[in-house]
Amino acid sequence: MLATFFLQNCCSNKISYKIKNKENNFMELRAELKLKDFAEFELLAKRIKLKSGEYLPNSEDFRVEIYDEYSNLIFNSNYKQNYFMAIAKVKPEEIGDSYKYSYKWDYKDNFGKKIKKGEYTAKLLIPAEPENYSIFINFRIEN
Repeated sequence: MLATFFLQNCCSNKISYKIKNKENNFMELRAELKLKDFAEFELLAKRIKLKSGEYLPNSEDFRVEIYDEYSNLIFNSNYKQNYFMAIAKVKPEEIGDSYKYSYKWDYKDNFGKKIKKGEYTAKLLIPAEPENYSIFINFRIEN
């Protein structure tokens, strides 16, 4: 079951978007987005089952991709980034354990231009091999 919740703090104009319970056989994902002077993405991953042969192919353990209302990729956190070439374990490692990933975004596209107000979709991704884990969260920028 996938559900979106919109919560607004009456005094600070902060808006939170939450997506709960995207589950596959190996990981349960919960996402939250807090909009303020910057967008703060959080992904809580809970290990349900161990996956044989799973790994991260480099030092990137979390990625945020932002798409506009026409499904065009306008920002990705790994754009022009260099990562160490090292095989790493996917967190959380043990059944029942949780791990929180987070990323702060300044509302700029990959070319440093401030985005326009409108509807957007964020894809929060753990870039695991042989198959990644991801969840989408829809949100609106008002300024």
